[in-house]
Amino acid sequence: ISIRGDFQPIQCTTNQPILTTRGWIHAQELTTSDRVCIPRLNNHTKDITLHEVEKDKNFLWLLGLYIAEGVLGTRKYEGKNKSHATNGTGGGSGMIQFCLHSNEKELHNKIIDIGKRLFDTNFGVSFRKSSQSATVHGYNVWLRDLLEELGGKYSDKKKLADRLMFLQPELQLSIVKGWLDGDGCYTRQRIITGVSTSEIWARQVRT
Repeated sequence: ISIRGDFQPIQCTTNQPILTTRGWIHAQELTTSDRVCIPRLNNHTKDITLHEVEKDKNFLWLLGLYIAEGVLGTRKYEGKNKSHATNGTGGGSGMIQFCLHSNEKELHNKIIDIGKRLFDTNFGVSFRKSSQSATVHGYNVWLRDLLEELGGKYSDKKKLADRLMFLQPELQLSIVKGWLDGDGCYTRQRIITGVSTSEIWARQVRT
């Protein structure tokens, strides 16, 4: 199905229900004269001025994991001097933490690799034997602010920035994969389950 405008073409089965101005009908029954209903996002228009990194699948995976397991430091800027320095230097609080299980070493290493390769930022890992937990932590004011801008802050208020709702589906999938790696599970019956305390994010995933 091809839709005129800024939206990506839709691929679906012939019996997929599609909402049109004449109600729900199966995809195979659509005609070129039908008007397909597309959800509106608070009157938000497509933003084509994305940061280049926002199109990187590894960063988008990191954003998804942040939505699931990330914690940010509190902004403490002094005056107008906002530093984007890395590795614990410069003004402001750029603390970034991911709270994971101590056995999730693959996730630890992936965060460390992305942080260094994309943002020249060193992430370290701290283990707590009493709870079998691990914290992957780094410091970068610019990255900290970008994560808050794109994913929100506080677990029950995490949400995806409106402009990322217009990303290509394959890029959005990277965000969902990161979230599921933190707050999801896969069963042998091919059932995928994700949990979140943020109702807004849960609704966005369904969209």
